[in-house]
Amino acid sequence: MVPPSPPSPTAATAPPSPTPDQMLPAVCEGYIQTLSVVIPVGNTRESVDVPRRAGAFGPQSFGVDRQGNIFICDTVNRRVQAFAADGTYRMTIPVQEPAAPADVAIDDAGNLYVLDDTQGILDQYDPQGHLHRRLPVIVEQPRGPLHIVSDALYLSSENGDRPIGVIVRGLLEPISEPSGVMLSGSLPGIVGRASGRRYTVERVDATRGVVEVFDTAGTSIQTIDVRAPQVLSIRFLQEDAVGNIYVQVERGISEGAGVLLAVHAFDARGRFICRIPIPENEYQTWTVKLLDVGVDGSIYQFMPQFDGSHLNVFSPQK
Repeated sequence: MVPPSPPSPTAATAPPSPTPDQMLPAVCEGYIQTLSVVIPVGNTRESVDVPRRAGAFGPQSFGVDRQGNIFICDTVNRRVQAFAADGTYRMTIPVQEPAAPADVAIDDAGNLYVLDDTQGILDQYDPQGHLHRRLPVIVEQPRGPLHIVSDALYLSSENGDRPIGVIVRGLLEPISEPSGVMLSGSLPGIVGRASGRRYTVERVDATRGVVEVFDTAGTSIQTIDVRAPQVLSIRFLQEDAVGNIYVQVERGISEGAGVLLAVHAFDARGRFICRIPIPENEYQTWTVKLLDVGVDGSIYQFMPQFDGSHLNVFSPQK
């Protein structure tokens, strides 16, 4: 009987293929969860309604100011609910009829800009919740988040950011008015709040996405690879105050086991910093955005659920 041939040295020493988790980029060691609260459902002073009935929508979006206060569009109750950085209730801003809040952004002075994307209404409220100005606007659907860059209000769409209003001496004005505010319209991508550069994102395949960076003139200046296994979706979130770049990545796990959510952070030159895992991803109603980025790089999550919405914050440690 001829004994079997011994395995070749190459076959005997070949390492096993990496698992999907081993292919993931490094986790941010300096981030910790600094807030985890549940906001009750309903129409009481401190609640936000999440309707179960067909045809009802909300809450559709949220925003964060420079101090880390969180403003939630309570669409069903026609109001914006404000919570402090520690999750405690601060105030209610009733939205004047006929508008219903679908998105919100906050400027550096604390003024709120509330969008009704169905009726095409953009409101400005002062920090005490008084209506200062109401403008008609054109909203392209489907749309992305409302946000502010250098006193211009932008609304994201499939064709990139489009300016829908400007802030002149503290007051909301239509974009047709002379304002002196530099507008970045009719160019691809989403405008970064620190640099004014624009970002487009494309999912290339199940292992990677590409972020393309454009300068303020619309010239492509850089591409950034975003790598992860089983990528389902990828989206540019925003820059922080120093220009670091944050990209949201959703990826699949085993069939029927859900979708994992994370944020990949890059410095202003496009070099990978680390990955911030977001443990929860059970959104029970549609929202304009899953996550937001604060000026300090904190990641904010408002996750509507029928039994109580989850408000989570993940912050870098100094």
